[in-house]
Order: sequence, then C-alpha cells, then structure tokens
Amino acid sequence: MHEALELLRRQYFQLLPLERLSLPSDDILKDATFQASLVHKLFRADDPSPLDPERYKLRVLKGIVSRLESAMSDPEEDVRSPCPLPALSYSAIAIINIHSINSDPTASLGHI
Repeated sequence: MHEALELLRRQYFQLLPLERLSLPSDDILKDATFQASLVHKLFRADDPSPLDPERYKLRVLKGIVSRLESAMSDPEEDVRSPCPLPALSYSAIAIINIHSINSDPTASLGHI
C-alpha cells in the first residue's frame, strides 16, 4: 500500500493528467489508513504547495472521490467501516473555498 501512495504522490507532483495517474486498486482506495495518508500527503488545505495548482488539485481530488464512491459495492457496510471519505470531501470543499477566495479577493470580506 505504501508503494501505491508513493507512486501516486510522485505522479501527482509531476502534474500528470488524472487519466495517467496510477490510482491504486479499489480495495486500497477504500482503506481508511490509505485515505488518511492520501489526505495528509497530497490534499491538506492548510499546506498550500506551489507545486500543485489549485485547479489541478481539485480535479485530481474530485476524480479520486468519484472513483471511491463508485467502488462502494455495499454502501451500508462501507459506511460502517472507518473511512475518512469525509476528509477527502472536506479537502475538496476547502480547496474550492481557497480557489474562490483567490479568484475574488473581496469574497472573504463579505458586505462592508
């Protein structure tokens, strides 16, 4: 599993298109430990890296979440298992919020 994450991390920081990334098998993707490591190594909202543009990060994250959702064969069982899918989703939301604030600097100011 560690090798799968390291390969994905290397490809990700080379900015390969989502279609060319070596995503791990569905079983590995559904693993809670793998997901936590994935969020920590690639998608932490509190660690904006200049190496991965926000649009790229969001596109890859959405692709991984979509693949993970389609990999859930028994939603009741998958929901019961400890799975940080919300962490991936929250990372996506944080990236969208950061992107919208960067696109419109007045967005964070509210109505003055």
